[in-house]
Amino acid sequence: MGWELLERGKKDSQDEREQKNYQAKLLALFYEELLVPWFKKEGYLCKAQPSIYDKNGKRRRYDYWLEKDGKHYIVEAKCHLEPTERPLNGDILKKWKNESFREFLEKDFLKKYEFRAKGEPKRHPTGKILVWWDHDKSQLQSMKENYKIDEIFSIKGILNDLKKESNKEYRKVLGKYSKWANDLFEMLLATD
Repeated sequence: MGWELLERGKKDSQDEREQKNYQAKLLALFYEELLVPWFKKEGYLCKAQPSIYDKNGKRRRYDYWLEKDGKHYIVEAKCHLEPTERPLNGDILKKWKNESFREFLEKDFLKKYEFRAKGEPKRHPTGKILVWWDHDKSQLQSMKENYKIDEIFSIKGILNDLKKESNKEYRKVLGKYSKWANDLFEMLLATD
């Protein structure tokens, strides 16, 4: 069974679209937790979910604060399952409306904000990482340059990597959410 279970196609029936939308929403509830084992495997230290502040005290929340080789990265992850014929590209980034995401894409973003986390010294982020469902590899370098993003990772690629190696932490997270979902449906189906 492959990613076609989630990815929309032009020829999907109404039932297939409904199923894929449901499964994509379910994945969106916990995909961020699935990424952590991969970040660790790649040598990143997961510090916290960051709150960052501008000089006026305006607060923004992003998905991860990662550290690697002395650099501190703000990570924004988006699990938007675009149709298979339309992976992340520069046009999609230009049209994105969310204010905090728009700010993340700004070239001077790193200078405007500083990390604040309990038990950590205040510091400016030194890099940005974007994680998206999938991306157009031919536009990867130009997106990185245009938006001053250090890395753009594919959620689909990360999950494939973790599945291939049977990562124990990844499987533990999946087991937990699978059990919780089964418990919920058993409760809803119970007749007592």
